[in-house]
Amino acid sequence: MAAERFMGPAGYWLVIIAGVLSMLSALNANLFGASRVAFSMARDRTLPRRLGQVRAASGTPEVAVAVTGALVALITVAVGNVAAAGAAASLIFLISFAMVHWAADLTGRRSRQRRPRTVPLLGAALCLGLAVYQAFAVPEAGLVVLALLVIGGALYLAVFATGARLADVTAEARDPDLARLRGRSPLVLVPIANPVSAASLVDVAATVRTPTVGRILLLNVVRAQQEKLEDNDPALLDAERVLGESLQRSLESSLVSETLFTIASDVWAEIERVARVHDCETVLLGLPNLADPGVEAKLEGLIGRLDADVAVVRGPYRWHMSDARRVLVPLGGRREHSQLRARLLASLSRSGERSLTFFRALPPAMSTETRRRFERTLRELASDEAAGPHEVVIEYTADPREAILRHTAEADLVVMGMQARGRGPFSLGELPLAIARESQVPLVLITRRPVRSRGLTRLPLPPAFRI
Repeated sequence: MAAERFMGPAGYWLVIIAGVLSMLSALNANLFGASRVAFSMARDRTLPRRLGQVRAASGTPEVAVAVTGALVALITVAVGNVAAAGAAASLIFLISFAMVHWAADLTGRRSRQRRPRTVPLLGAALCLGLAVYQAFAVPEAGLVVLALLVIGGALYLAVFATGARLADVTAEARDPDLARLRGRSPLVLVPIANPVSAASLVDVAATVRTPTVGRILLLNVVRAQQEKLEDNDPALLDAERVLGESLQRSLESSLVSETLFTIASDVWAEIERVARVHDCETVLLGLPNLADPGVEAKLEGLIGRLDADVAVVRGPYRWHMSDARRVLVPLGGRREHSQLRARLLASLSRSGERSLTFFRALPPAMSTETRRRFERTLRELASDEAAGPHEVVIEYTADPREAILRHTAEADLVVMGMQARGRGPFSLGELPLAIARESQVPLVLITRRPVRSRGLTRLPLPPAFRI
């Protein structure tokens, strides 16, 4: 109206056309920006993975653009009050900006850089203040945002949570700075009893731990059957050899680790006590001689009581993880061990190029449709866990043990899941035990920490002494 009074009808239409063109330009930019958000969320598995596909020729996420445009059109038609929908969009942006300011403040503090905190904290406070004002000024916008948050949270927990956590674990393993910026300092506990396996266990721990922030605690439990130990006691001599092998491999790997020696009458209970006291994220155990009577039951009992991720390792004397170029990963078709396995595989790929082969043995008596469904699921699972070049091999056989052993002979390392820990006693599983007994290839057996505390009654633990 002001332009019309100043310039007449020509001024009126000039402002109208300029406003329409500006609106279309802004909407086009926001549409492509929103599609890029959907594209990034799909890569992080918080939206369907199909939205993360790009056109090979132009690199444009066409599916994300089309879906975003369709949703915008649907909201425009379905919502009667378009102004309320616009206010809801502004409210979501304000909440997002507040989170960005908060993340910037956390990043500054955790990266130990002396940055002034005034700007991010003030920005977050102003964004939150405007968001609260917007929610009360336009109640419909507040209700729309609340509904979107509830629906989005329910969809995430019901559909996307597993894949998103898996992608997050892989990203953190490949980029150690993520763990540092998140304020994490995960601890890997490595109980070492046999000097022959000390160097190999330290090398595996160096691969598993998160660089720059992850810590390694080497534990040696001196088993004392009497009050006084003689100078030439075999337990003390083994402890000296373990310390020497561990320190030598640590120096070779430029690894700074902590060493703890304790004295106890029950080695298995002492490992459990130290893992609990130090709140370990991962416990790395050497595979004992399963032919010794009672060892298998003690190992299963220890793993069942540990409130941590567990990896059981068998490697030759002075074996290096860098020697494992061909890695075989037998799959069970489920995702109980996916996060721990993805973290281990990402750590392996970070330290060098590997040839990853995911293997699954399926019964031959399956319909064509069932086979396709299994193959699709297994390929998706392998794609989520590998985060890089890999091969998926599916063999239809009535003897999975023989098939795995045949492929094991061609591998430098086998990474295999054990039974998931839930209610009831833990068991290593018949198939992992068969692979451990009937093959000589380096082996890593993994199992995740229990989902919920089982309230197990713990054994009375003997006193321990730090040296």
